[in-house]
Amino acid sequence: MESRDLPYFLIAISVLIGLSAVANAQTCLTPTGSYGTCVPIQSCLEIANEIRRYNGYLPQSLKDQLIQLRCPGPSPNDINICCDSLPNNGGDDYESSLNQYGLQILNDLKCGVPNGDRVAFGEKAKLGEFPWMALIKYNSVDKPYKCGGTLITHRHVLTAGHCLSATYNIVGVRLGEHDMNTDPDCEKRGRKFVCMPPVVEYGVEKIISHPDYKRRTLVNDVAIIKLNRDVEFNKHIKPICLPITKRSIELQSEQLYLVAGWGTTENSTSSSVLMKGLVKHQELGVCQNVFRRMRLTNEHLCAGGEGRIDACKGDSGGPLFFMAPYKTSNRYVQFGIVSFGVAACGLEEALPGVYANIIPLMPWITSNLT
Repeated sequence: MESRDLPYFLIAISVLIGLSAVANAQTCLTPTGSYGTCVPIQSCLEIANEIRRYNGYLPQSLKDQLIQLRCPGPSPNDINICCDSLPNNGGDDYESSLNQYGLQILNDLKCGVPNGDRVAFGEKAKLGEFPWMALIKYNSVDKPYKCGGTLITHRHVLTAGHCLSATYNIVGVRLGEHDMNTDPDCEKRGRKFVCMPPVVEYGVEKIISHPDYKRRTLVNDVAIIKLNRDVEFNKHIKPICLPITKRSIELQSEQLYLVAGWGTTENSTSSSVLMKGLVKHQELGVCQNVFRRMRLTNEHLCAGGEGRIDACKGDSGGPLFFMAPYKTSNRYVQFGIVSFGVAACGLEEALPGVYANIIPLMPWITSNLT
């Protein structure tokens, strides 16, 4: 056995035995730049569960991740790693980890209110069904709308970090859109035509990109656009909820998410009408096997790969969301941002897509709602 292989043997043994955590663990910095705690590997539940899932036969990507997470803990006899302090699956410390000023802004909003029937697979969204959808406008003549986003406050739009193009500058945001070929947007309901108010264009006051965004690995693939004036909420323009409570982050392994968008960045056959579809949550290893050159971490979510409904239905920067428990009722809560997928999507054998995981990004997001 090579010396490099010895830690993985010890990891599997220590996890399966389930040793207790060591007290007085030291603060450390994870490879993504977030603060964590140096603990025995079996005490970092998310990593421990991942190792159990592979039954000791760890893929190279997870081995590499563990090497980067190694840290000198209080006991030299334990294998210690820098465990992200932010609980990804709930915990009493979740809300206290958020910026309290930004948390108050989100708490004061009436967000994510359902507006429409149950969602079917791969169809056009109903008029006004997802009023938080945004289109990001660039200084490009032939194709000005290249990314999507979501309205999250009276003044802020959430999108992907990779949407900050080096070629084109972001010059505005369009809200209240449904069909890009018509304004106002109308649809027939029974014998009547129902119309929404006109779309509204907003300028940009500033763009805030995550300081630890990595273009090569698309870690922390998130950005916030602050609009040049407050948004007046209307029936076709409302914010989506973000996961700000312990109750709203308790995800199920078989969770079905919604994706929505105009598909403007995925292929040459984009839709002028807002589309929607359902995608199933997948273990991160499923996406890791598809995107072997990328090192996926807990800052990513994997979804899709079943049927022919995939991230082609959404824009880069658009939302991954579902109707989740939120305070005292169920609301649409956003959990991911469309990050990257395969170039040839919508094939007979659909492949999953990768999304920026919003939960570990919430401390940064709430700190930048100024």
